[in-house]
Amino acid sequence: MAKLSVLINRIVIVIVSFIMIIMGGTTSILRYKNGQEEHLHNVNLLVKRLCFNLDWPLWDYNTDSIENIMQLEIENDFVTMIALYNEDNRLIFGITKNKSNISANEAEKIIFSTNPKLISNNKVLHYEFDKKGIEIGNVVIVTTKSYLFTNLSKDICLTLVQFILMAIVLITILHEILKKVIVVPLQKYCELVGSFREHNLFIRANFNQNHEMKVLSDSFNAMAETLQNYSEEMKNQVKLRTHQLQVYNDELLNIQRQIESEMQMGQRIQEAIIPKTKFAEIDCAGFYRPMEQLGGDYYDIVNQGNGKYAFVIADVCGHGIPAAMVTMMAKISFQKNIRLYSTPEDVIRQVNLDLCKITANKEYLAAFYGELDLTANILTYSNAALTEILLIQKDGRLQRLLPNSSIIGYVEKLPLQTATISTENTSKLVLYTDGITESTKNGERYGIERLESVVLRNKDKKAEELKNAIIEDLNSFMPLEGAKDDLTLLVINLDNSSI
Repeated sequence: MAKLSVLINRIVIVIVSFIMIIMGGTTSILRYKNGQEEHLHNVNLLVKRLCFNLDWPLWDYNTDSIENIMQLEIENDFVTMIALYNEDNRLIFGITKNKSNISANEAEKIIFSTNPKLISNNKVLHYEFDKKGIEIGNVVIVTTKSYLFTNLSKDICLTLVQFILMAIVLITILHEILKKVIVVPLQKYCELVGSFREHNLFIRANFNQNHEMKVLSDSFNAMAETLQNYSEEMKNQVKLRTHQLQVYNDELLNIQRQIESEMQMGQRIQEAIIPKTKFAEIDCAGFYRPMEQLGGDYYDIVNQGNGKYAFVIADVCGHGIPAAMVTMMAKISFQKNIRLYSTPEDVIRQVNLDLCKITANKEYLAAFYGELDLTANILTYSNAALTEILLIQKDGRLQRLLPNSSIIGYVEKLPLQTATISTENTSKLVLYTDGITESTKNGERYGIERLESVVLRNKDKKAEELKNAIIEDLNSFMPLEGAKDDLTLLVINLDNSSI
């Protein structure tokens, strides 16, 4: 509100100053014009007096009389020089305020250096009887307007003082009027609004200074009453909604506890499908870490007897409960069909048909399925769109087993291929899902090249040690807690002599 008072003061000062400037300028212009008219009038009177007094017999070279007349006229403030010439244009007598008698050259210099508007050159005529006037010479009068500006400056200073005093009086009067009519009511109104803002909804306005403030007061009171009623209604609604939300919140908490309990049970079930037992004939080690409580990856190893083992590692599309359910169905289907069929091709084909019937082409998985015959040293496998599986040769070289089949569970007629390789010269098989190689830190992927480098450095270690080396390197690259996908790893030692 102090800013409003300052603003009003400035407006009043600007308005009054503007009015005073206009009035002062107008007054000065009028006074200047009046001074010019008075100056012209005085010059005309001077000319008439001189022409009248310089008639016969003064013109007959009566220099004393001429000098007295011109000495008298030169005393006028507006006269600078008076020069008298005869009919032959010869200077008879010239006078200025500083010199009583000037030469013809001096007179000419003054005349030529003066503004023509300030020079009056008039003929002197002699009238005798009824004859026409006879020219007996001319008189030149040089005048000045400096006295006008001197007098005008005095008048302007006096007017300025008067206007300043008037402005001070007007500003004081206007300020008091505006303060009483506008500032004081608005100050009260601001205090009222401040109290209202502090939730004092029972306060009311009572302004009767003028019609406008009365209208403002009535409008404020109507608004305050409306807001008060609305506030009471809102309090009741909030109380009701709070109670309802509490009921809903309790229900949601119960549902959340139930879901968490079910998720924990599902997690335990999923962990149970990961094989924990060791096999006497085969050295293997696995690692599984889901991104969420339930994941979409799994691996499994089945002892078929007579030195034969079937193993699978799978990656279901998606995460969470749907992916976990597909994982369970895939494990059940693989274990069932491994017992029923003798070739990897038949096992995968039947698993694909089982999943297509259940998921209706909405869920699918990528998988690597292999059958290892330790007696015949043969590995038969099918890589159904999984990763490039790493096969370590005994001489230290790495071989990538590329995908050779399509995804499982999407179409019933699965494009399927199997491959058979000898394991006599092989050392280990490293199977993994893409969560391993696609782990990212600051835009950089872990990548298969880094995985191959770790495998080569630890190729002579047992399966458990090689698995630990890979997981430790991955964790140093990116903490496992920040993984954006399920992490699954399976290492199988194919060299019986190293068990």
